[in-house]
Amino acid sequence: MASSAINKYECPGYWGERYAADDSRFEWFVSFASIRPLLGFVRRGSAVLDMGCGTSLFLADLRRDGHRGRLVGVDIVEKAVRALRRETRGLEIEVYCDDVRALRFGASTFDVVVDKGTIDAMICGGAAAVQAACAEVSRVLRVGGRFVVCSHHLVDGMDDWLRPVIDGLTTTTTTTKGDQPVVAWGLDVHALEGGGPTIYIFTKHRASPRGAPSLKMAFHEHAG
Repeated sequence: MASSAINKYECPGYWGERYAADDSRFEWFVSFASIRPLLGFVRRGSAVLDMGCGTSLFLADLRRDGHRGRLVGVDIVEKAVRALRRETRGLEIEVYCDDVRALRFGASTFDVVVDKGTIDAMICGGAAAVQAACAEVSRVLRVGGRFVVCSHHLVDGMDDWLRPVIDGLTTTTTTTKGDQPVVAWGLDVHALEGGGPTIYIFTKHRASPRGAPSLKMAFHEHAG
């Protein structure tokens, strides 16, 4: 595929035109039902952010499954945001038009952040945007929280995709007290037998004060 065709996926204008042509529900990569077995860590009261939500009903399905906590979706395309607000009316789901590289939320707001294809789209334009988005994820995610990434990038040869994700997540942030907290991450990679999206689940840990940013990875293969 030509690079120009790939690069369009990281352009907000492309998505604006796409949703202008069709703002009906579209479920990127995986449905809530298909990923639910991997989400045992999501408690009923967890605060969950769907970054780059588009018109996905992932959060609506989570609410209908009995979730009681705060549910928030963000997308850069206003038309998609308006469509999702209509679809989720009455479900107490917040939907905002936001750039995932500059989220409106305070530090340590969410227990879980979910991405279904946003990072894949952004990487088409280079590493910098992905690093910025993942630095925001690290900022708004609480210690002990999970960042769930659904991606078509496989474990084999994933370095070009994974490196900017890790670089963004492990970016240190100067606090009002002037210190630089260090974050460590665990990564569980879930791959379905026979192909399909790979599910990367990052867990945020607080590292020791003298430690360095780190990542520990485990691989899980599922029949299906």
